[in-house]
Amino acid sequence: MHKTVLVRLLSPCINWLKVYAQKTPNVMSSASISSASNTSILTEDQLFIWKTEQSKLQKQIDYKDDINLCDISRVAGLDISMHKDQSLNIVCVTLVVLDFQTLEVLYEDSVLEELTIPYKAGFLGFREVPLFQKRVKKLQKLPNLMAQIFLVDGNGQLHVRRCGSATHLGIVCDIPTIGVAKNLQCIEEDEISRDEEHKRKINQLDEPGKQFPIISGKGETIGMAVRTSIDGKNPVYISPGNKCSLETAVDIVTKCSRFRIPEPIRQADMRSRELLRKSYPGWYDN
Repeated sequence: MHKTVLVRLLSPCINWLKVYAQKTPNVMSSASISSASNTSILTEDQLFIWKTEQSKLQKQIDYKDDINLCDISRVAGLDISMHKDQSLNIVCVTLVVLDFQTLEVLYEDSVLEELTIPYKAGFLGFREVPLFQKRVKKLQKLPNLMAQIFLVDGNGQLHVRRCGSATHLGIVCDIPTIGVAKNLQCIEEDEISRDEEHKRKINQLDEPGKQFPIISGKGETIGMAVRTSIDGKNPVYISPGNKCSLETAVDIVTKCSRFRIPEPIRQADMRSRELLRKSYPGWYDN
């Protein structure tokens, strides 16, 4: 008799756990396998494979402009936002398409995904590009909304092997891409760092549009620091991804900027965060 009562009392809890497990597949197993701060599972063999793959991709990069600036009518932005509890490895991936002239949002595709690959500096493309690629493939089926250029929250040529996430995505999807990073990627091998000289150059960016090149120790220009906002001197770091020159990349990003972050990436970032807030209200109420 006591066992029957206990079963009746526990049944609602058991049913709730079953429903929760169905709604959040593999969250626990994924968290135990990898997290944004745990890179220990990436073996030297795996990193060697990734470096080899980046070297192959690097040989396919095209820095020639695929289209003329005057022919651009739509520009896309891609961004990923992480859940506040990064151990869950839950992210929102967003692709937006904006009218290039008015910067009006014409299209949005936001989806929750689960990260399965841990973060490792220099290899962000292997973590994020598969998620971006799915969104791009969906957009490519909509020719009336397809963008002529894609801005990625990350780097392109400004990368230790010249193969940041913007370049990686541009090659695998065969699309023109631009990398736009909020912070300078320090590259020891290229003698690129946030040193006093770099800070001095930033202080000289006294108005929007002012810029200075990011040059490697061997004299190669691999990006541009550009002030895009009236309100602050901090620049964004622009580098071509694929099928786009550095000069055109800078022109496009500055034309798309109302604030420091260019509007396509800014809109993607805001909308990805909004979906996370709606999907997990308990985490974002405060």
